[in-house]
Amino acid sequence: MTEWKDGIPKEIKNSTDKDKNYKARDAWFQLVSFQLYKLTEANKKRLIDLSPKIISNIKIFEEKFENQEFSLRDTTEEDINLANKIIDEILAELEQISNKPK
Repeated sequence: MTEWKDGIPKEIKNSTDKDKNYKARDAWFQLVSFQLYKLTEANKKRLIDLSPKIISNIKIFEEKFENQEFSLRDTTEEDINLANKIIDEILAELEQISNKPK
C-alpha cells in the first residue's frame, strides 16, 4: 500500500518525481474519488449496505473535490484535513458494519 503524506510540498510534484506521494496532488483526490465510486456502485448493486451517514459523506467529498474549480486551484491544508476527516468517518463506519454479527 502506498503511503501518502499530508503536508504541502514546497514545489509541485509530478507522477515522475521520486518523492511524489503527497495528498496535495490531484492524483490522491482522484484515487479517493474512485474508491468512493466503487463503494457507491457496490451499494447500488446491494453488495453492501451503506448507511445514510456514509452516503452523505461521499456526497460531501464529491461536491467539494470533484469539480473543475477544485482542480484548477492549489490544494490547501484545509482540503486535506477535510478529506482525511471524511475518509476516517467512512472507514470507522465500514469497520463497524464489518464487525456486526451476521
